[in-house]
Amino acid sequence: MDSQRCVGGLCTPRSSAVALGEPVRDFQAVETVLSSPDNMAEQLIVLAAQPKGVGLKRYYLPDDRIASDDIDEELGAFRVDTAIRGTLQLAAANRDPTQGLMRFAWAQQSEGGGVRSVLLDIKTPWISATETLYKLPAATTLSQLVAAKVPGGSLHGWVEALGPNVRPFVQFVSEDGTTHLAQALDTNGYSIALAGDHERSVAYWLQRSGSWWGIWHRETPHGQLFDMDEPATLLIAGTGPGPSSIFAANAKDRTLLFLDHASSLGTEANKMVLVQQGGTQLVERNYTQGFDAIEQLRVVPAMSVGAWVAVVGEWGGERGIWLRHINEKGAVENYSIRVLDMPPMSRIDELSVSEAVAAVQVSWAERVDANSQRVLWTRSFACD
Repeated sequence: MDSQRCVGGLCTPRSSAVALGEPVRDFQAVETVLSSPDNMAEQLIVLAAQPKGVGLKRYYLPDDRIASDDIDEELGAFRVDTAIRGTLQLAAANRDPTQGLMRFAWAQQSEGGGVRSVLLDIKTPWISATETLYKLPAATTLSQLVAAKVPGGSLHGWVEALGPNVRPFVQFVSEDGTTHLAQALDTNGYSIALAGDHERSVAYWLQRSGSWWGIWHRETPHGQLFDMDEPATLLIAGTGPGPSSIFAANAKDRTLLFLDHASSLGTEANKMVLVQQGGTQLVERNYTQGFDAIEQLRVVPAMSVGAWVAVVGEWGGERGIWLRHINEKGAVENYSIRVLDMPPMSRIDELSVSEAVAAVQVSWAERVDANSQRVLWTRSFACD
Protein backbone atom coordinates (compact mmCIF):
# COMPACT_ATOMS: atom_id res chain seq x y z
CA MET A 1 0.00 0.00 0.00
CA ASP A 2 2.78 2.42 0.90
CA SER A 3 5.94 3.47 -0.91
CA GLN A 4 9.19 4.88 0.49
CA ARG A 5 10.18 6.38 -2.86
CA CYS A 6 10.68 10.11 -2.99
CA VAL A 7 11.05 11.50 -6.51
CA GLY A 8 13.57 14.34 -6.67
CA GLY A 9 15.49 15.85 -3.76
CA LEU A 10 13.16 18.38 -2.17
CA CYS A 11 11.65 16.12 0.48
CA THR A 12 12.49 12.79 2.05
CA PRO A 13 10.01 10.58 3.94
CA ARG A 14 10.32 10.63 7.73
CA SER A 15 7.80 7.83 8.18
CA SER A 16 5.58 5.38 6.37
CA ALA A 17 1.87 6.11 6.10
CA VAL A 18 0.29 5.61 9.54
CA ALA A 19 -3.38 4.83 10.17
CA LEU A 20 -4.83 6.99 12.98
CA GLY A 21 -8.27 5.39 12.77
CA GLU A 22 -11.35 7.52 13.42
CA PRO A 23 -10.50 10.88 15.05
CA VAL A 24 -14.26 11.22 15.67
CA ARG A 25 -16.66 8.32 15.33
CA ASP A 26 -18.31 8.29 11.88
CA PHE A 27 -16.51 11.55 11.04
CA GLN A 28 -17.64 13.47 7.97
CA ALA A 29 -15.10 16.30 7.90
CA VAL A 30 -11.56 16.67 9.24
CA GLU A 31 -8.82 19.31 9.36
CA THR A 32 -5.25 18.64 10.55
CA VAL A 33 -2.43 20.98 11.61
CA LEU A 34 1.19 20.10 12.38
CA SER A 35 2.68 22.00 15.33
CA SER A 36 6.25 21.98 16.64
CA PRO A 37 6.60 24.30 19.66
CA ASP A 38 10.05 24.90 21.12
CA ASN A 39 11.38 22.14 23.39
CA MET A 40 8.31 19.98 22.83
CA ALA A 41 7.58 16.96 20.70
CA GLU A 42 5.77 17.60 17.44
CA GLN A 43 2.03 17.20 17.55
CA LEU A 44 -0.56 16.59 14.88
CA ILE A 45 -3.73 18.42 15.87
CA VAL A 46 -6.90 16.92 14.38
CA LEU A 47 -10.31 18.59 14.38
CA ALA A 48 -13.09 16.33 13.13
CA ALA A 49 -16.86 16.68 12.92
CA GLN A 50 -20.05 14.73 12.45
CA PRO A 51 -23.69 15.71 13.06
CA LYS A 52 -23.44 14.87 16.77
CA GLY A 53 -20.67 17.37 17.34
CA VAL A 54 -17.10 18.56 16.78
CA GLY A 55 -14.19 16.82 18.47
CA LEU A 56 -10.44 17.36 18.76
CA LYS A 57 -7.56 14.91 19.11
CA ARG A 58 -3.83 15.49 19.51
CA TYR A 59 -1.22 12.95 18.41
CA TYR A 60 2.41 13.07 19.55
CA LEU A 61 4.84 12.42 16.69
CA PRO A 62 6.66 10.37 15.55
CA ASP A 63 5.03 7.48 17.46
CA ASP A 64 1.46 8.80 16.86
CA ARG A 65 0.58 8.49 20.55
CA ILE A 66 -2.73 10.10 21.50
CA ALA A 67 -2.48 12.87 24.09
CA SER A 68 -4.42 12.32 27.32
CA ASP A 69 -7.29 14.78 26.83
CA ASP A 70 -10.74 14.10 28.22
CA ILE A 71 -12.58 11.83 25.78
CA ASP A 72 -16.29 12.22 25.11
CA GLU A 73 -17.76 8.72 24.79
CA GLU A 74 -20.20 9.68 22.04
CA LEU A 75 -17.52 11.26 19.83
CA GLY A 76 -14.46 9.30 20.89
CA ALA A 77 -12.54 12.60 21.14
CA PHE A 78 -12.36 15.77 23.20
CA ARG A 79 -15.65 17.56 22.52
CA VAL A 80 -15.42 21.21 21.49
CA ASP A 81 -18.97 21.72 20.23
CA THR A 82 -22.42 20.19 20.41
CA ALA A 83 -24.56 18.82 17.60
CA ILE A 84 -24.42 20.63 14.28
CA ARG A 85 -26.52 20.55 11.13
CA GLY A 86 -25.96 21.05 7.45
CA THR A 87 -22.79 20.70 5.40
CA LEU A 88 -19.79 20.28 7.67
CA GLN A 89 -16.97 22.75 6.99
CA LEU A 90 -13.77 23.19 8.98
CA ALA A 91 -10.85 25.61 8.76
CA ALA A 92 -7.63 26.15 10.73
CA ALA A 93 -5.35 29.17 11.08
CA ASN A 94 -2.02 28.08 12.58
CA ARG A 95 -0.62 31.39 13.76
CA ASP A 96 2.85 30.26 14.79
CA PRO A 97 3.87 26.60 14.90
CA THR A 98 6.74 27.39 17.28
CA GLN A 99 4.31 28.89 19.81
CA GLY A 100 1.78 26.09 19.58
CA LEU A 101 -1.19 28.46 19.25
CA MET A 102 -3.87 27.86 16.64
CA ARG A 103 -7.50 28.72 16.05
CA PHE A 104 -9.97 26.28 14.54
CA ALA A 105 -13.30 27.35 13.08
CA TRP A 106 -16.33 25.51 11.73
CA ALA A 107 -19.66 26.34 10.17
CA GLN A 108 -22.86 25.52 12.02
CA GLN A 109 -25.78 25.48 9.58
CA SER A 110 -28.80 25.53 11.85
CA GLU A 111 -31.12 27.93 13.62
CA GLY A 112 -28.92 30.25 15.62
CA GLY A 113 -25.87 28.91 13.80
CA GLY A 114 -22.93 30.67 12.20
CA VAL A 115 -19.15 30.49 12.40
CA ARG A 116 -17.91 28.89 15.63
CA SER A 117 -14.35 28.78 16.91
CA VAL A 118 -11.97 27.43 19.55
CA LEU A 119 -8.39 28.46 20.45
CA LEU A 120 -5.87 25.74 21.30
CA ASP A 121 -2.54 26.10 23.10
CA ILE A 122 -0.83 22.71 22.90
CA LYS A 123 1.86 23.68 25.40
CA THR A 124 -0.62 23.64 28.27
CA PRO A 125 -2.70 21.96 26.74
CA TRP A 126 -5.45 24.53 27.00
CA ILE A 127 -8.63 24.92 25.00
CA SER A 128 -10.54 28.16 25.22
CA ALA A 129 -14.28 28.23 25.57
CA THR A 130 -16.03 27.57 22.30
CA GLU A 131 -17.37 30.85 20.96
CA THR A 132 -19.49 32.14 18.13
CA LEU A 133 -17.51 34.39 15.81
CA TYR A 134 -20.47 35.22 13.63
CA LYS A 135 -24.20 34.58 13.84
CA LEU A 136 -25.73 33.51 10.57
CA PRO A 137 -28.78 35.57 9.54
CA ALA A 138 -32.07 33.70 9.23
CA ALA A 139 -32.64 31.76 5.99
CA THR A 140 -29.01 32.31 4.96
CA THR A 141 -26.65 29.50 3.95
CA LEU A 142 -22.89 29.54 4.36
CA SER A 143 -20.18 27.92 2.24
CA GLN A 144 -16.45 28.07 1.44
CA LEU A 145 -15.22 28.53 5.00
CA VAL A 146 -11.51 29.44 4.84
CA ALA A 147 -8.93 30.78 7.28
CA ALA A 148 -5.49 32.36 7.16
CA LYS A 149 -2.82 33.33 9.68
CA VAL A 150 -2.24 37.10 9.56
CA PRO A 151 -0.35 39.72 11.60
CA GLY A 152 -1.92 40.05 15.02
CA GLY A 153 -4.45 37.23 14.68
CA SER A 154 -6.34 35.27 12.05
CA LEU A 155 -8.71 35.92 9.17
CA HIS A 156 -11.83 33.87 8.51
CA GLY A 157 -13.79 34.11 5.31
CA TRP A 158 -16.94 32.56 3.88
CA VAL A 159 -19.63 33.06 1.27
CA GLU A 160 -23.24 33.73 2.21
CA ALA A 161 -26.27 33.07 0.04
CA LEU A 162 -29.77 34.41 0.57
CA GLY A 163 -31.88 33.39 -2.40
CA PRO A 164 -30.15 34.61 -5.58
CA ASN A 165 -27.91 37.02 -3.63
CA VAL A 166 -24.42 35.67 -2.96
CA ARG A 167 -21.55 37.61 -1.40
CA PRO A 168 -18.25 36.93 0.39
CA PHE A 169 -17.63 37.91 4.01
CA VAL A 170 -14.41 38.19 5.96
CA GLN A 171 -13.66 38.63 9.67
CA PHE A 172 -10.57 39.35 11.77
CA VAL A 173 -9.97 37.72 15.16
CA SER A 174 -7.11 39.28 17.13
CA GLU A 175 -4.64 37.37 19.28
CA ASP A 176 -6.45 38.44 22.44
CA GLY A 177 -9.68 36.94 21.10
CA THR A 178 -11.33 40.21 20.10
CA THR A 179 -13.69 39.60 17.19
CA HIS A 180 -14.16 42.33 14.63
CA LEU A 181 -17.54 42.28 12.94
CA ALA A 182 -17.74 40.38 9.69
CA GLN A 183 -17.63 42.60 6.66
CA ALA A 184 -19.25 42.04 3.27
CA LEU A 185 -16.69 42.56 0.52
CA ASP A 186 -18.91 42.74 -2.54
CA THR A 187 -22.57 42.09 -3.22
CA ASN A 188 -21.58 40.77 -6.66
CA GLY A 189 -18.87 38.43 -5.41
CA TYR A 190 -19.45 34.71 -5.22
CA SER A 191 -16.08 33.19 -4.33
CA ILE A 192 -13.46 34.12 -1.74
CA ALA A 193 -9.81 33.42 -1.02
CA LEU A 194 -7.55 34.64 1.81
CA ALA A 195 -3.79 34.94 1.97
CA GLY A 196 -1.34 36.25 4.54
CA ASP A 197 2.13 36.13 6.03
CA HIS A 198 3.92 37.81 8.94
CA GLU A 199 3.76 41.27 7.36
CA ARG A 200 0.54 41.52 5.40
CA SER A 201 -2.73 39.88 4.51
CA VAL A 202 -5.24 40.25 1.74
CA ALA A 203 -8.73 39.11 0.80
CA TYR A 204 -9.59 38.27 -2.79
CA TRP A 205 -12.96 37.70 -4.32
CA LEU A 206 -14.38 36.86 -7.69
CA GLN A 207 -17.34 38.52 -9.34
CA ARG A 208 -19.72 36.66 -11.61
CA SER A 209 -18.28 38.61 -14.54
CA GLY A 210 -15.01 36.76 -13.96
CA SER A 211 -13.26 39.87 -12.55
CA TRP A 212 -10.85 39.34 -9.64
CA TRP A 213 -10.63 41.93 -6.88
CA GLY A 214 -8.38 42.23 -3.85
CA ILE A 215 -8.08 44.46 -0.81
CA TRP A 216 -5.24 44.71 1.68
CA HIS A 217 -5.81 44.08 5.35
CA ARG A 218 -5.57 47.25 7.47
CA GLU A 219 -6.23 47.16 11.21
CA THR A 220 -7.35 50.70 12.06
CA PRO A 221 -7.78 52.39 15.46
CA HIS A 222 -11.50 51.93 15.00
CA GLY A 223 -11.11 48.18 14.65
CA GLN A 224 -12.14 48.05 11.01
CA LEU A 225 -11.15 44.90 9.20
CA PHE A 226 -10.36 46.66 5.95
CA ASP A 227 -10.04 50.33 5.14
CA MET A 228 -13.00 50.58 2.78
CA ASP A 229 -12.29 54.26 2.09
CA GLU A 230 -9.61 53.12 -0.33
CA PRO A 231 -10.90 51.27 -3.39
CA ALA A 232 -10.18 47.62 -3.88
CA THR A 233 -7.62 46.66 -6.51
CA LEU A 234 -8.81 45.11 -9.75
CA LEU A 235 -6.46 42.19 -10.32
CA ILE A 236 -7.85 40.71 -13.52
CA ALA A 237 -10.67 41.98 -15.71
CA GLY A 238 -13.15 39.30 -16.67
CA THR A 239 -13.06 38.09 -20.26
CA GLY A 240 -15.28 35.06 -19.93
CA PRO A 241 -16.74 32.67 -17.37
CA GLY A 242 -15.09 32.60 -13.99
CA PRO A 243 -13.01 29.68 -12.74
CA SER A 244 -14.72 26.58 -11.42
CA SER A 245 -12.41 26.46 -8.38
CA ILE A 246 -10.08 28.86 -6.62
CA PHE A 247 -7.23 28.45 -4.17
CA ALA A 248 -4.94 30.87 -2.37
CA ALA A 249 -1.46 30.71 -0.89
CA ASN A 250 1.02 33.22 0.47
CA ALA A 251 4.77 33.53 0.03
CA LYS A 252 7.48 35.62 1.61
CA ASP A 253 7.70 38.19 -1.19
CA ARG A 254 4.71 37.41 -3.38
CA THR A 255 1.16 36.27 -2.95
CA LEU A 256 0.05 33.52 -5.31
CA LEU A 257 -3.50 32.92 -6.43
CA PHE A 258 -4.47 29.70 -8.16
CA LEU A 259 -7.35 29.60 -10.62
CA ASP A 260 -8.84 26.45 -12.08
CA HIS A 261 -10.71 27.15 -15.31
CA ALA A 262 -11.46 23.50 -15.99
CA SER A 263 -14.90 21.98 -15.80
CA SER A 264 -13.14 18.92 -14.45
CA LEU A 265 -9.68 18.94 -12.94
CA GLY A 266 -6.77 17.96 -15.13
CA THR A 267 -8.30 18.80 -18.51
CA GLU A 268 -7.55 22.51 -18.81
CA ALA A 269 -4.54 24.66 -18.00
CA ASN A 270 -4.54 26.09 -14.50
CA LYS A 271 -3.52 29.71 -14.08
CA MET A 272 -1.54 31.43 -11.37
CA VAL A 273 -1.62 35.11 -10.44
CA LEU A 274 1.42 36.65 -8.75
CA VAL A 275 0.67 39.74 -6.67
CA GLN A 276 3.49 41.94 -5.40
CA GLN A 277 3.20 45.48 -4.03
CA GLY A 278 -0.18 45.89 -5.63
CA GLY A 279 0.97 44.72 -9.07
CA THR A 280 -0.24 41.57 -10.75
CA GLN A 281 1.14 39.08 -13.22
CA LEU A 282 -0.85 36.31 -14.87
CA VAL A 283 1.21 33.15 -15.21
CA GLU A 284 -0.01 30.60 -17.73
CA ARG A 285 1.33 27.46 -16.11
CA ASN A 286 -0.39 24.22 -15.32
CA TYR A 287 0.60 23.28 -11.79
CA THR A 288 -1.02 19.88 -12.32
CA GLN A 289 1.05 19.15 -15.42
CA GLY A 290 2.34 15.58 -15.65
CA PHE A 291 -0.68 13.88 -14.12
CA ASP A 292 -2.64 11.43 -16.27
CA ALA A 293 -5.80 12.01 -14.20
CA ILE A 294 -6.72 14.07 -11.13
CA GLU A 295 -9.41 13.15 -8.63
CA GLN A 296 -8.73 15.83 -6.02
CA LEU A 297 -6.20 18.52 -5.13
CA ARG A 298 -5.40 20.83 -2.22
CA VAL A 299 -3.29 24.00 -2.39
CA VAL A 300 -1.80 25.41 0.84
CA PRO A 301 0.86 28.04 1.62
CA ALA A 302 4.44 27.05 2.34
CA MET A 303 5.91 28.66 5.46
CA SER A 304 8.89 30.18 3.63
CA VAL A 305 8.09 30.78 -0.04
CA GLY A 306 5.71 29.34 -2.57
CA ALA A 307 3.00 26.76 -1.99
CA TRP A 308 2.34 23.05 -1.68
CA VAL A 309 -0.03 21.22 -4.00
CA ALA A 310 -1.29 17.80 -2.91
CA VAL A 311 -2.91 15.71 -5.65
CA VAL A 312 -4.93 12.51 -5.62
CA GLY A 313 -4.64 11.01 -9.09
CA GLU A 314 -2.49 9.09 -11.56
CA TRP A 315 1.11 9.79 -12.47
CA GLY A 316 2.84 7.58 -15.01
CA GLY A 317 -0.12 5.24 -14.97
CA GLU A 318 0.14 4.72 -11.18
CA ARG A 319 -2.62 5.84 -8.84
CA GLY A 320 -1.70 7.56 -5.60
CA ILE A 321 -1.30 10.73 -3.55
CA TRP A 322 1.40 13.17 -4.66
CA LEU A 323 2.98 16.30 -3.21
CA ARG A 324 4.40 19.10 -5.36
CA HIS A 325 6.01 22.46 -4.60
CA ILE A 326 5.59 25.79 -6.44
CA ASN A 327 8.12 28.52 -5.76
CA GLU A 328 7.45 32.22 -5.13
CA LYS A 329 7.89 33.07 -8.81
CA GLY A 330 5.23 30.61 -9.89
CA ALA A 331 7.67 28.02 -11.25
CA VAL A 332 6.42 24.45 -10.89
CA GLU A 333 8.91 21.85 -9.72
CA ASN A 334 9.36 19.25 -12.45
CA TYR A 335 8.83 16.30 -10.15
CA SER A 336 6.23 15.15 -7.65
CA ILE A 337 6.79 13.46 -4.32
CA ARG A 338 4.99 10.17 -3.93
CA VAL A 339 3.05 10.08 -0.68
CA LEU A 340 0.99 6.92 -1.11
CA ASP A 341 0.36 4.10 -3.60
CA MET A 342 -3.39 3.54 -3.75
CA PRO A 343 -5.33 0.30 -4.40
CA PRO A 344 -7.70 0.49 -7.39
CA MET A 345 -10.93 0.55 -5.33
CA SER A 346 -9.83 2.91 -2.55
CA ARG A 347 -11.35 6.38 -2.24
CA ILE A 348 -9.57 9.39 -0.76
CA ASP A 349 -11.12 12.56 0.65
CA GLU A 350 -10.44 15.18 3.35
CA LEU A 351 -6.95 15.77 1.95
CA SER A 352 -4.89 18.04 4.22
CA VAL A 353 -1.34 19.47 4.17
CA SER A 354 0.39 21.38 6.97
CA GLU A 355 3.96 22.49 7.64
CA ALA A 356 6.03 23.26 10.73
CA VAL A 357 9.73 24.14 10.77
CA ALA A 358 11.31 21.72 8.26
CA ALA A 359 8.54 19.12 8.17
CA VAL A 360 5.47 18.69 5.99
CA GLN A 361 2.56 16.50 7.10
CA VAL A 362 0.08 15.05 4.60
CA SER A 363 -3.17 13.59 5.99
CA TRP A 364 -6.18 12.04 4.31
CA ALA A 365 -9.27 9.95 4.91
CA GLU A 366 -9.43 6.63 3.07
CA ARG A 367 -12.19 4.14 2.38
CA VAL A 368 -10.90 0.92 0.80
CA ASP A 369 -14.31 0.09 -0.71
CA ALA A 370 -17.88 1.37 -0.72
CA ASN A 371 -18.87 -0.60 2.39
CA SER A 372 -15.82 0.04 4.56
CA GLN A 373 -15.32 2.51 7.38
CA ARG A 374 -13.26 5.63 6.72
CA VAL A 375 -9.84 5.78 8.35
CA LEU A 376 -7.63 8.84 8.82
CA TRP A 377 -4.05 8.36 7.60
CA THR A 378 -1.01 10.60 7.89
CA ARG A 379 2.57 10.72 6.67
CA SER A 380 5.47 13.02 7.48
CA PHE A 381 8.25 14.39 5.23
CA ALA A 382 11.46 16.24 6.01
CA CYS A 383 11.94 19.13 3.60
CA ASP A 384 14.90 21.38 2.90
